[in-house]
Amino acid sequence: MWLKINFYIPVLILALLLSLPLIKRPLLLIGLWAMLIFSFCWCHTQVPNITLKNPQAVEGLVKFTSVKMANNHFAKSYLYRGKLYYEGRALPIWMKFPKSKRPSASYLYHVKGKLVQSGPYSFGLKGKLERRKWRPSLLEMRIRCKSSVRGYLRRWYKNTQVYSLFASLITGEVEHPFLAATFAKVGLSHILAVSGFHFGWVALFFTLILTPFTFYERRAMILIVLISLYYLFVGPSPSIQRAWVAIVLVLIGQYLGYRSTPINTFGVALLVSLLTDPLCIRNVGFQLSYLATFGILLFYTPYNSYLKALFAYYRTPTAMRFSVAEKHIYLLTILFRKLFALSLAVYTTTLPLLLYAFGSFPLLTLLYNLFIPALLSLSVALLICGLALPWIFHPLNNFLTTLTLNTIIYSPKALHYNLTLSLPFSLAFLVTLTPLAFASYRLITKRSQ
Repeated sequence: MWLKINFYIPVLILALLLSLPLIKRPLLLIGLWAMLIFSFCWCHTQVPNITLKNPQAVEGLVKFTSVKMANNHFAKSYLYRGKLYYEGRALPIWMKFPKSKRPSASYLYHVKGKLVQSGPYSFGLKGKLERRKWRPSLLEMRIRCKSSVRGYLRRWYKNTQVYSLFASLITGEVEHPFLAATFAKVGLSHILAVSGFHFGWVALFFTLILTPFTFYERRAMILIVLISLYYLFVGPSPSIQRAWVAIVLVLIGQYLGYRSTPINTFGVALLVSLLTDPLCIRNVGFQLSYLATFGILLFYTPYNSYLKALFAYYRTPTAMRFSVAEKHIYLLTILFRKLFALSLAVYTTTLPLLLYAFGSFPLLTLLYNLFIPALLSLSVALLICGLALPWIFHPLNNFLTTLTLNTIIYSPKALHYNLTLSLPFSLAFLVTLTPLAFASYRLITKRSQ
């Protein structure tokens, strides 16, 4: 999509620079550069950029690497992604199967069919699969675990929209297309994608359980195992991998007594993503996820400081002398200021890409991002509490979440204004690069001092 594979090495260099606290370790630098060169060569040799003008008959072996639900309004289906090995090449392919005819992901398959190019480095495959060899795989176990979670949610949440929301938040797969379209209409699609927001709740949940029984260092190691199990459950994607790497690095730092900086954690997460899957640089979700996080790291603090001049700001001793009503109003003001600064930081870096990739930007998202994430956080908290007392918290959660979803579904039509602008690639890249370069320069200058 936006970033071509030619940008792979420059982005890798940026990730390398951000991930190293001090550029004074020659052995580490040599090892990282060796990984960069290997990954770049792998990208251009194992995944050749071939072009198919017409469907091509192929015969070879298929190995599936990821499975996710791909529903439409008429039928439920599964989207399989993997590699097709034929004629000494390994091509990234995808195949769709109805839910009732889904093949097991624990086998290697022999396939004879037709290959159709759906985009650069992406090929659709249609053909008959024949089982060849069983192999241990997490994919089949992941599918069954997610099916069990959906079954549990169906028992307690009869409202289709509420069930679909929680199934999406937990499994990372949007099951109902209407829900995806509704959230996209008001610019809230990022909430449905598993990211740091969801990993934060999982970490908080396990921390509250482990705190009375474990010491600080031991708790960090147990949390690493539990967070990694959740990562294996939802499956890899750009936002999920970034959140998992970031939180694991923080926990490792707690265990070793070393406090990592957010920008270093971001750099390591970016480096890991690019080394494990070089083609992810073409994914719009990858680009938006990392640009949004980079924007928060660079611009949230200065924006929050500037907004203090617009909103009343008092030091803690002064605020403690307020009345109860004044304290609540002041806390809401602080929350509003921080959420507004967060939204500005995110869209400073992602708006050009959104306009380039989609051609429009819903202005209603600026309003809804101020309170919808907080309301859905309450819904997630009640969902977790419902695991202990389901007869109390699940019905209450169903009612409150229904109200939240109705706010999104029946949003006022008078407020549905879109910023529509078609940006060429060069202008979108320049508009994004300018504030990032300026903020990065200030950050590097500040750290060198």
